[in-house]
Amino acid sequence: MVSAKDFLVTSVYDGDSHRLPKMKNGEYDRDVISKATESDIQKLDLALKYLQHNSAVTELLQKAVNNGVIIVMVKNGNNSYESNLPNNPDGAIYWNPNVGFNIFDDKMKFLGKMSSANTLLHEMVHAIDPNLAKSKNEIQEYLKTFSVFDTKFPYKNNAEYEAVTKANELVSNFHGEPTRADYITEPKEILVSNPIESLVNRYDSKGRFIGKTVKTYDDVTETIKTVHIDYLHRDKSGLPLKTETITDIDGKPIKKDPEKHTFDYQNFDWNSLSGSDLYRAVLSADSNQLDLMGKSLVQSEEGQRIFQLGENLLTEYKHQQELERQQELERSSHVMVMRR
Repeated sequence: MVSAKDFLVTSVYDGDSHRLPKMKNGEYDRDVISKATESDIQKLDLALKYLQHNSAVTELLQKAVNNGVIIVMVKNGNNSYESNLPNNPDGAIYWNPNVGFNIFDDKMKFLGKMSSANTLLHEMVHAIDPNLAKSKNEIQEYLKTFSVFDTKFPYKNNAEYEAVTKANELVSNFHGEPTRADYITEPKEILVSNPIESLVNRYDSKGRFIGKTVKTYDDVTETIKTVHIDYLHRDKSGLPLKTETITDIDGKPIKKDPEKHTFDYQNFDWNSLSGSDLYRAVLSADSNQLDLMGKSLVQSEEGQRIFQLGENLLTEYKHQQELERQQELERSSHVMVMRR
């Protein structure tokens, strides 16, 4: 598996204005390029592990390593690939791990949020594209904009066609992220908390919104949670049907420890249940078990106490409303008398 240590990685603030130092022969001066921050290395490793859930990505990444590609982690600026010397695969990827993209179709319907790891793969495709390691004239010819009569016109040029379609195939389709229908429909940048979070909306054949899938990463437990929400079906509480899966960073399902996460939902002792146990019980419960918990709480001494507290608060609220109404009536009457 390819990891951050296989690349030369550096951190810069502004990727649009920064350019890597070069020697007199035009090659990158690797000896003077500063090392990336530990935080950036962690983000890159997270993205690389996520991408390599699809084993086909590992071969692609290894080609980039063999090409000597440098990864420049940026905090500000666009994602891009910089081809260095003609007839040389030695280039640099400028990648912002803190930015994802909202993806739209050609009618500006919101398809979802694409992860920044997906963008990294897009740039990796450029980095191993042999047509970007040829002579200047050949590269310019390869990068010529498609004719408006060409079926590939929405992809701008050959290089972007390769990158968009390959990222769709290896990342979006594999991980369930939104796919890009073209290159010229401009995605919208959004800040993300980590490189692998994503969202995809689902629509029926008539374009009606019917569900979504949300993927998040917990850096404390180092787990990936994928939540599927189905608006066409409802649980017993009348809420949209929700299912979730939790995996480790390598994509392996997390098995719950029955001693820690198994509860007797038929016989809750609300008076002795600790806050942490209750928290785990709620997280572990399905809709039926949550329903049992609710019924149990209503019948328990603690539930009755909470119910009575709610009744007292409601009574106090109604009394306050009536008092304010009477005061308003008195003020209104006083104003009418003054006007007379």
